[in-house]
Amino acid sequence: MNNLVFKQALQQYFTPTSSEWEHIQDKLSFRSLAKDECLIEQGEVCRQLTFITQGMIRYCQYDYDNNEHTTCFAWENFFCAPFSSFIHSTPSFESLIALENTHLIEINKVDFFALVETIPGINLVYRKVLEAAYLLTEKHNYILQNYPAAERYQTLVMQDHPTLLQRVPLKYIASYLGINPETLSRVRRKI
Repeated sequence: MNNLVFKQALQQYFTPTSSEWEHIQDKLSFRSLAKDECLIEQGEVCRQLTFITQGMIRYCQYDYDNNEHTTCFAWENFFCAPFSSFIHSTPSFESLIALENTHLIEINKVDFFALVETIPGINLVYRKVLEAAYLLTEKHNYILQNYPAAERYQTLVMQDHPTLLQRVPLKYIASYLGINPETLSRVRRKI
């Protein structure tokens, strides 16, 4: 079942032949996280590319005063990893934490890059995943720097991801918007 969801995600970009699919499938492993369990901690090196089949992951960073800042969310049919750590084998800038019980498909870095080199369609998937991650990050950063709180909420939550309100505690949504929970409450009351 989980393999079929993964195969369908790949088929958005290319249709693997039966031998390509067998080769890909051989490299996959399955993992489950309980709510609040870490997929990877800030400072750890990411050695797996992860695909979410069920559940949700929250990306967060801790500053020098140990304040937590939510930077992103990923849910079903998303690939997730702290990409700079995955690509360069450097310590992650972020922790990835399950917001709910989450089921994952993983592929280790060595196997993944071997597939990128041998299956052109996987190379395309990789490029598209990186492009999507970059564009989401760029938009999020622009909106945080240039929009007032109410417009951040309207754009990043209500317009782009309204289901966050059903699945994510408001304190994490506030952090994602770069505001405190009290400001988020005021914004929500006005809308």
